[in-house]
Amino acid sequence: DAGPVEDPTITVGAKDKILLIGTIVTPDAVIEGQVLVEGQLITCVAAGDECSKRSGAPGATTIDTKGIIAPGLI
Repeated sequence: DAGPVEDPTITVGAKDKILLIGTIVTPDAVIEGQVLVEGQLITCVAAGDECSKRSGAPGATTIDTKGIIAPGLI
């Protein structure tokens, strides 16, 4: 048993900017961090809180996924 599943936490902001927080799976690594999406473009994938420090992050809708993020996976 993996234990209880937590629901994501959402802080509503701009509709065209989304900051995702969680476990990021890339072809090269698995990291705890953030993904920043502006419009239809992923502008940041980084460990820790580095994406929230980018100029495009203020005012973004923030989603703490409490789960897995696979940037670019369709």
